[in-house]
Amino acid sequence: MNSRERVEAAIQHREPDQIPVDLGATPSSGISAIAYSNLKKHLGVGAGRTRVYDVVQQLAQPEEEILDRFRIDVVDVGRMFNTEDSDWRDIVLPNGDPAQYPSWFQPTRDEDGAWNAFTEEGVPIARMPSTGTFFDQTCFPYLDGYPDDFNDLTEAMGKILWAALVHSPWDHISEKDFWSQLREKAIVLRENSDRAIMVVVGCNLFEWGTFLRRMDNF
Repeated sequence: MNSRERVEAAIQHREPDQIPVDLGATPSSGISAIAYSNLKKHLGVGAGRTRVYDVVQQLAQPEEEILDRFRIDVVDVGRMFNTEDSDWRDIVLPNGDPAQYPSWFQPTRDEDGAWNAFTEEGVPIARMPSTGTFFDQTCFPYLDGYPDDFNDLTEAMGKILWAALVHSPWDHISEKDFWSQLREKAIVLRENSDRAIMVVVGCNLFEWGTFLRRMDNF
């Protein structure tokens, strides 16, 4: 069995030749950028870059060498976006290791070393302490109560860190040809890899209530 067949067998409740393994094909199965950098150092892998593709959770995009080394069976189509060096900028992780952020992500730093993220309009929406490993949500548009109507729902949702600081491929969704790009890149990935391909979507409608209202108010 190749990786794709192995995953398909498991999904269909058929016994595969071995247990399918995932690392980083979804944020839920991802690896912290600090942990990823430490893993590479432990393995003696000096080449490549630690690219933080999910800036909210500070997750690294596993490189091909790591995927091959651990015989990973699943891959995210989002890795087909932001493939140019110009799509990234150098940063330093809280543990002092070098890494890269997407070039569009430009948080500011406080005197105490904490990082703050903002919407394009300058609204503060997330914060990560100087020794933190992820950004916490700080903006809850409906914190003081639900509005009489939800005419501003789209605007309110845009102030939630999960929407404003979205990971690839969804950081390209505003581009006019996004859906055709997604299709084309998925086909290219399928033709050049025998891994199962994942398209990550946020199927968390109920959870959005906690994003808008805050957990203790929802």
